Amino acid sequence: MKFIVVVLALFLSVSCVTVVRTWGNGVYLGERTVDFDNDHAVIQVGGYDGFFKALTFRAQRNAVEIYQIVVVYGNGERENLAADLVLTPGEGPLLVHLDGRRKIRVVDFSYRTVGNWHRGRSIVTVWGVR
Repeated sequence: MKFIVVVLALFLSVSCVTVVRTWGNGVYLGERTVDFDNDHAVIQVGGYDGFFKALTFRAQRNAVEIYQIVVVYGNGERENLAADLVLTPGEGPLLVHLDGRRKIRVVDFSYRTVGNWHRGRSIVTVWGVR
């Protein structure tokens, strides 16, 4: 019986551990594989409780143009950011400043892929900067 209680307690304590992927001063918020159409992607930010002052965007495989970003903050407030970002694979991330240090619930961005078909679909990664 003691063995079952110990195993159950260990399982419950392990299941509460949250792993947060970081990069420099940033926290991984999510990524989307994007097509060659004009479209938009939505990243639901998980249970991370941190506050962010900026977002960074990176592209892999193909270049992507982001022309509109909508950020939904933890309190439900929305910020529309007109953007003219061209993400090029292999280059550093592009930084987008937010209105103060805010908790983020959703990042929604409108894009179009501007690379060539031979490299395949692009992957856009979004990081929050503290």
